Amino acid sequence: MLLLLASLACFKPYEDLAALDFSEVPFDIDLVESTARIRTVTTGLRCPDGQDARFYVVYQPEVEGPVPLALGFHPGAFDYVIDPYAESTSALYGATWRSSSRMNRDWADLAVWASLGMYPGDFLEGEVHEGALAAALVNEGVAQLWPANCWGDLWHNEEGFQENDFAREGLTRNGRTLAWWMLRYAYEPDFAAAQGVELPFEASDELYLVGLGEGGRAVTELLLHEGLPRVTGALVDSSPDTLSAYFDPTNELEAEAEGLRRLWPTEEQQQAIDDWSLLGLSRTSLAPPFAADTGDSTGSGLDGAGAFRLPERLAFVWSAADPRQPLATTQATAEALALRPDAWVLEQRDRAHVFSNADADLAGELVHYLRTGQQTQTGDSTPQ
Repeated sequence: MLLLLASLACFKPYEDLAALDFSEVPFDIDLVESTARIRTVTTGLRCPDGQDARFYVVYQPEVEGPVPLALGFHPGAFDYVIDPYAESTSALYGATWRSSSRMNRDWADLAVWASLGMYPGDFLEGEVHEGALAAALVNEGVAQLWPANCWGDLWHNEEGFQENDFAREGLTRNGRTLAWWMLRYAYEPDFAAAQGVELPFEASDELYLVGLGEGGRAVTELLLHEGLPRVTGALVDSSPDTLSAYFDPTNELEAEAEGLRRLWPTEEQQQAIDDWSLLGLSRTSLAPPFAADTGDSTGSGLDGAGAFRLPERLAFVWSAADPRQPLATTQATAEALALRPDAWVLEQRDRAHVFSNADADLAGELVHYLRTGQQTQTGDSTPQ
């Protein structure tokens, strides 16, 4: 009885218990060699489902002083409502092209967790994600920001600059906006403070861009963004680059082409869609295809030194047997980049999509290249 009374005396009502906080968790997958953490941050940018978009911070809490920064972009952010308003007064609740909608915060959050190797199971069919790239970056002392794209827009749309077909879709897409905000949070203290965002590290001017699958489109979009700072290195793994291949009727990809028409809504944009590509940037350094970004970035900390050109080092991972995209979206880009001294082209020759995030050795060699410019012999740098 005395033991029972003692236990009752220690009991607290549910409402008095301390709330469990999952906003920050250890990044403790086996590939991580040191203490690292993942912090969840909510932004003021609204997803189509009405929830505020999030991004995720990967960092080492014991590291002091400015640290290199990588922006990581998850795959799969491409979807649309087939017939908006067909089933409801809300544009979001019709049937989507994907069997399960990718235009909501829950899907986008899981895409990041999968990219970090923190989500059990096969999140994206045909892809293996074990967090190898994020781990390799952590092991090299690189902090990371991973935005969660809930708009299904291939990271292309930015309200006020590169807008989707709102009249047809009844919603606004902002994948490129969120990608750009990662840089503003890191390099514009006033912008971050106004949004209530405080990063747990100070970013140095050593900047990297990493895109997995369709996330590689975000790398291209940022390289074509007004005000982009100098980019030290970029990695694109299994990303469709020249999108005109989806408009080729012989490829029988009308569903994909229909989605692209909603993201690039004018005929002029669709005809020049390959201007938004690494291939275009490899040929010449020009202003962006449709330069609507006219805002003054003076005093923002984003000086535009890297805009409209390839980074100092570019790793391009691809496979001619990739089952997820036409060969024409990658082959010409691989061949052009292979001729450049500032690029490393790795053809995998496997029937797969996204390679580096499941291969710790490949991920380590790619990150080493991004940081030093030194290539190893893992990949074949001469496309066949």
